[in-house]
Amino acid sequence: ANLVRESGASLITLCPSQTPLAELSTVNLAIDVHEDTEIYTPLTSRIAHLVVIDVLAMGVAMARGPSLVNHLKSVKRSLRSLRLSPKSVKALDD
Repeated sequence: ANLVRESGASLITLCPSQTPLAELSTVNLAIDVHEDTEIYTPLTSRIAHLVVIDVLAMGVAMARGPSLVNHLKSVKRSLRSLRLSPKSVKALDD
């Protein structure tokens, strides 16, 4: 984070307010949720972060408009071979 700021770039963060990272941020999208410390996994904060990321992604998609659909289809096709075996990719292309 310090390197980002020192380079003159903006630092946008998703983290709790009143944290060292939030204080370094140009823009902090504060996510302050109460975690249940009785459970080992911080599920509440993970879900809160995913919700904010989904909202941001939808906002960008809506702002970009219909042209984004073709771009996303192209990206999906190019990534397909990284997720599936070559046999599965061939079957999908047929």
